[in-house]
Amino acid sequence: MLLKANALVALRAVLALLFPFFFRLNDAPALWWSLGLLAVMGLTDVFDGRVARKTGTTSRVGELLDSMADGLARLTALIVFVANDLLPLWMVLVLVWRDLISWSLRFMDLGMGQDEVHKRLSGKVNGAAQSLLVGGVVVILLAAALSRTWPLMNLIWWLGLAASGTALWSTVDLLRTHWLTIQRFLGLAKA
Repeated sequence: MLLKANALVALRAVLALLFPFFFRLNDAPALWWSLGLLAVMGLTDVFDGRVARKTGTTSRVGELLDSMADGLARLTALIVFVANDLLPLWMVLVLVWRDLISWSLRFMDLGMGQDEVHKRLSGKVNGAAQSLLVGGVVVILLAAALSRTWPLMNLIWWLGLAASGTALWSTVDLLRTHWLTIQRFLGLAKA
């Protein structure tokens, strides 16, 4: 198969870099392009794992790259939203810190010779909430641009609050799950 899973992951990261160039408030065509870009990024996320499993090329490195590409895509959109005063900075910081903590814990595991994945329900729920936030913001803005009214703008704040809440839950769950790893990494417990 010519299609490689890591190529799809790399494509998602590159497409994320284009998001700020397409996104424009009150500009329906630009918002359509932004939504299309998010859809293509979502499709690459769906298919990269399937391609890896079908071709027998699944790996811990691929999994980490996938997670990082997801985070880069979300981070890019969230920065654009903060820059356009759509979300408060504190919400975005909660979401970004959750991802940074998750990546740090994964690299601590790898650095200590553990190649184990700790996929948690809280992380899956948070990923869905963050994806809903990013896509929801663009859909709400598109609806507002098309109708020339702004009745759903408060919904953006509520979506951000829900994503922030799940990020806090996921962060606590990650720290609890990886507590022994953290202690070992800091030299507070025996390896």
